[in-house]
Amino acid sequence: MRIDDPRIVRLYQIYRYNDFIYMVMEYCPTDLYKVFSAGGKLYEEDIYRYAHDAVLAIKSVHDKNIAHCDIKPANFFIDTYGRVKIGDFGLASFNGSSCSCKMAKGTKLFMAPEVYCKKYTPMKSDIWSLGVTLYFLATQTYPFNAPDIEKLKQCISIGLFATDKVQNKNLLAVISKCLDRDPEKRPTADEILQMPYFKENGKSSGGCCSLFYKCARFSKNIVKPCIKSQRSFGSLQFRCLNNSRIKLSTSMDHLDDSHLIPVC
Repeated sequence: MRIDDPRIVRLYQIYRYNDFIYMVMEYCPTDLYKVFSAGGKLYEEDIYRYAHDAVLAIKSVHDKNIAHCDIKPANFFIDTYGRVKIGDFGLASFNGSSCSCKMAKGTKLFMAPEVYCKKYTPMKSDIWSLGVTLYFLATQTYPFNAPDIEKLKQCISIGLFATDKVQNKNLLAVISKCLDRDPEKRPTADEILQMPYFKENGKSSGGCCSLFYKCARFSKNIVKPCIKSQRSFGSLQFRCLNNSRIKLSTSMDHLDDSHLIPVC
């Protein structure tokens, strides 16, 4: 299944060479975790635009019957134009399949209570993880945290978090809906976009909320790249078979084409 969506990090090509898999992907220099962990001043307008783009990215994925299963700020990448794109689909499930073995490997702080109980509802669990992500954007902290995994499970199962840290009440309403302990009561991405936080801010900003303008306004016109066959790559990231990630900066001129096997 090939996906070409402006809200999803583009995978251009995959090569298998010896014991490694090389993935040539769209370049995104940063992500939401890095931006919100940097300690700089973040205005309410910035939080809204990033939150809005994050919801739109999840909507794009869910509209394709894909559950991401590892929603967190570090998996919302930001390209050179300031656009938010979702990536890292290593745990994703397709067409509503539970993929329970994968979901249990997600990031613990963002896991929904039903995942800990091994009752898997992938897309609804994505919405819970979105709620944790939005809480992080608003407060730079996590709604549920504990010194060990057992206490973390207990905190998440109880579902109580510090609401006073979220200054915007409409955003708090979104977060609270996403963090409902009952998966069936959590809203879809479409329903989230209809909530006052996004509807009212969308009107006040003239409906322009898909770019972080402080970064994007000085950029050149957005041009969709065309990947051509070439013998040398300046820099690329790849995932090893043991699931680790490595960034490679090298010339590939010395490689024998017979050992490079494109798999997509």
